Amino acid sequence: MNVPMNDNERQRLSRSYLLPVEDTEFLLRDELRGIRFALEYSKAELLLREWGIRSTVIVFGSARTPWPNSARVSPTSTSRRAPSAAWSPSAAALSRTMGAPATT
Repeated sequence: MNVPMNDNERQRLSRSYLLPVEDTEFLLRDELRGIRFALEYSKAELLLREWGIRSTVIVFGSARTPWPNSARVSPTSTSRRAPSAAWSPSAAALSRTMGAPATT
């Protein structure tokens, strides 16, 4: 059974007729990774502003919680110092600001 279509009905049913924001297959293309990243950043930035948050602190590191057995640390491992290659003038200034001794 052949159903007659309006002149533009085939066009409206085509994927190319979708707005980009509605076309998830298009949005998930590898070429649009940078745009998706910008959108994620913008979403977080706008929500923080709406909530009245003016500044944040970012902490880099693992979010994994160790097992209780492996969480016990020997006293010698906590007294280790950072290698001297990690020292920089800005690290020393930060250490003074934070009240911690700078490593040399």
